[in-house]
Amino acid sequence: MALDSDFSRILDQYSDPASAQSAQPQQVEQDFDQVAQQAEPEMLQQGLSQAFRSDQTPPFGNMMGQMFGQADPNQRAGMLNQLIGSLGPAVIGSILGGARGNAGGTGGLGGLGGLLGGLFGGGASPAGSG
Repeated sequence: MALDSDFSRILDQYSDPASAQSAQPQQVEQDFDQVAQQAEPEMLQQGLSQAFRSDQTPPFGNMMGQMFGQADPNQRAGMLNQLIGSLGPAVIGSILGGARGNAGGTGGLGGLGGLLGGLFGGGASPAGSG
C-alpha cells in the first residue's frame, strides 16, 4: 500500500540522525502532518510522549521559550490564548491577584509576567536580584 511505504520512508529518514539534522523545517512540518494523519492516535501519543521524555530532548520550558521567542505576534497571541483558556477562572484570578500585589511598577502584571516567563523558559527575575 502506498501510504504504508510513505510512512516507512518518513520514519526511516528521521531514524538516521544525519538525515534528520539536514531536513528543512518546511519538510519536517509536512512529514509530521502526513504521519499524524496516518498514524493511530494512540501510537502518535506514545511517540510524542517518548520524545518529550528522551534525554536527547531539551526541557519542555526551554522548547516552549524558543518556540515563543521565534513566533510572530499572531502566533504568540494564539499560544497565550490557549494557555489562558486552559487555566480556568480560579487559577487566572489567583495569578492576577498575585500580580496586583506584586506589580512593583510593571503595569500590574508582575505575577503574570513571572509565570509566563517561567513557563516559556525566559524566567523573570525580581528587581534587584542578579
